[in-house]
Amino acid sequence: MKTRNARGLLGPRALWIGVYDGFSAKLVARSWLAGTLPAESALWVSSFCVSASLRACPDASIVSSTEMIAVGRYVETAAGGMPVVLDCDCGYGDADVFRHVIEEICRTSRIAAVCFEDKVFPKRNSFYGRDEQHLERLDVCVEKIRAAAESRTRHRDNLAIVARTEALVAGQGVDAALERLDAFASAGADALMVQATGPIDELDEVCRRWCAVSDVPLVAAPTMYPNHSPEHFWSNGFAVYIYANQLLRAAGYAADATLHSLADALSPPAAQADGMWSVTDLNDLVGASPEQRRETLHKRRLEAVVGAGMAAGTPPPE
Repeated sequence: MKTRNARGLLGPRALWIGVYDGFSAKLVARSWLAGTLPAESALWVSSFCVSASLRACPDASIVSSTEMIAVGRYVETAAGGMPVVLDCDCGYGDADVFRHVIEEICRTSRIAAVCFEDKVFPKRNSFYGRDEQHLERLDVCVEKIRAAAESRTRHRDNLAIVARTEALVAGQGVDAALERLDAFASAGADALMVQATGPIDELDEVCRRWCAVSDVPLVAAPTMYPNHSPEHFWSNGFAVYIYANQLLRAAGYAADATLHSLADALSPPAAQADGMWSVTDLNDLVGASPEQRRETLHKRRLEAVVGAGMAAGTPPPE
C-alpha cells in the first residue's frame, strides 16, 4: 500500500481535482506547486469531463480507453509532479479487455491510479435517472478487479486500483454497498469509492460502518452535496474528497458569459478584458518564455526516450 499511496494520493485528508486536458492540469499543478492546494492533492481525469470537453458527448462509454489514456498522458505531462488518477469507467468491456487496458496504462505512462466502477457496460453516468442505473453482477466486477490487479503486478506494481460502487445510486441501499466494498477490497482494490445521489445520510452510514471494520480508504465524489465541505467528509472518515467537475463547469460558465459580450458589435475587445486572462497570463502558464521553452524541449526529449523504453517493455522510473 505504501508504494501505491505516493504523495498521500489515497489519504488521509487527500484532495483530488477533476481535470480534462493538459491546460486544466497545468492550472491545478501551478496552484499545487504554489502551496494553494494541500500537499496531498491529485488530478482526477474524469470521464464525465473528458466526454464533454473532448467530444461534446454524454458520459456513456462513448469515449474509448485509447482516448482516455491519451488524455491521461497529456495530463501527466502537465501535472508538475502531482499524482494522476484515471477514470476507467467499468473497464471498457470484460475482464480480458480491462486487463489489457491496465497493461497499456502501466507500459505507456506513470499514471498513479485507476478507478473502476460497477456499472454494466456501456455505463450511464450517475447523474442520469435511476431507471438508467444498472449494476454489473458482483462476481463479474470481482473478476475485473482481479484481472486489473494481476496485470499491474506483472507490469507496474505501484499502480493503485480504486474500485467504485454505485449501489446507492441504483437504489440498492447501504447493505448492498457494503457487500460490494468488501468484495472489491478482497479482490485487490487499494481504495474504494462510494457514489451517491440520494440522502446524504446513506453515504455517511456507509462510511461509518465501513471505517468500523476496515482500514481500506474511502473516496467521496460528492457533487450532489454542494452544501457539505470537504471537512465534513474527512471528519466522518473519508480519506479522499474529489472536486470532480467544478473546473469544467466554471470554464463553461465563463466562456458562455464572454460569448454574450462578444456578440455586441459596438463593444471593443478591451471591454471584456476584466473577465479574462491577458495573453501574457496564458503564456506564463504554458511556459512561453525562451527559458521555459528550452526547459520544456529538454523535458519532452527526455519523455520521448523514456516513452520509447516503456513501449519496449522497460518499466517507467519510480
